Amino acid sequence: MVHSTPSFTQLQELGFYPDLLASMQGFMEFMHNKGFCKLGREITETYASGYLTANEFSVKDFTPSPEDEFFKLKTDYLSALAAIHERFGDRMPRHFYDTLAFMALRSNPTQEERIPELEHLLPSGMDWKTADAILHAMPLCSRLYFDVQTVINHKTGRILGHGCGCSCAIASMPTCIINAAMGDKTEILLEETESFLRHLLGQCFLLHFGLPQGMGPSVKMNLHDLNRSLTTTEGLVLKQSAHP
Repeated sequence: MVHSTPSFTQLQELGFYPDLLASMQGFMEFMHNKGFCKLGREITETYASGYLTANEFSVKDFTPSPEDEFFKLKTDYLSALAAIHERFGDRMPRHFYDTLAFMALRSNPTQEERIPELEHLLPSGMDWKTADAILHAMPLCSRLYFDVQTVINHKTGRILGHGCGCSCAIASMPTCIINAAMGDKTEILLEETESFLRHLLGQCFLLHFGLPQGMGPSVKMNLHDLNRSLTTTEGLVLKQSAHP
């Protein structure tokens, strides 16, 4: 039997989005069946708590000093982040917004630096693997990823950069103008945010064993099983029955 977590139970009691609850429940069941019950519950609790506090996020908590060398860039970037938060709200966990805010917290946000060495700058006591998993999961949901990049690009003239070596930067692309917003169709937003959660849980699973690009055969098999288990017909039935 898979035991729930405190924040997941609270989300259920609040009547949270059935599709996101179903993905978290499916992840815990998968991890339980593979012998990683404790890890599965820990990862689920992390992001369930993030969904509970997503609407509390505010860019006002990250206001740069007017004397900051990168004041304009940081202000423009935070304006983009405010628009992103308004668009996605609690369909994304608080960690998503905190990770994007972290990109502007560094003394030089245009400089490429590795996230593990910058863990002390992460908001809300996040660890570097949580932030890295967020940034690894985003490109796996192409419409969501390019929607976010479009907002950032239009506000700053730059893009959000993240590499497989855990590096990050608000990168300069002088000749690049991104126009790939998802549009206003609710079903696309719902599909992409649910897909993001599934990929995020998978990335967290991989990061527990090492870098996503350096995984062994057994972990590859487990990730394949995970993606399959969260997108089966059984999963769709669970989505329909998760709402109280």
